[in-house]
Amino acid sequence: MLAVAGVVVDNGLVIVHFVNQRVRSHGSLKDAVCEAGAARFRPILLTSLTTTAGVAPLILENSLQAQIVIPMAVAMASGVLFATFVTLFFVPAVYLVLEDIRALVGFRRRGTPAGSAVDPSSGP
Repeated sequence: MLAVAGVVVDNGLVIVHFVNQRVRSHGSLKDAVCEAGAARFRPILLTSLTTTAGVAPLILENSLQAQIVIPMAVAMASGVLFATFVTLFFVPAVYLVLEDIRALVGFRRRGTPAGSAVDPSSGP
């Protein structure tokens, strides 16, 4: 169970770390989020699919002893697949929404000069 939670957390960290690196190097958050989705899609999807495939033998087991743990395995597999969707689509979207809220309230990102906008590559 902890391994499944670790996969979900690691996938989220991979996306956020990639976005943060791209923002530092390029400056545009929107471009960084798009690049992160494209560049990290395959590793995140493969990690989630292999974790789901790892519990598949337990889900397909027919023995009487395994009947107690099959619902847990189904919940773990479906949870990983749902979390993959959340990680690939919802986390980047929330990242952009939070940045918009930050800009609206007046906070600025670390490393951004005091007089500059949140997104230095965008025009007026």
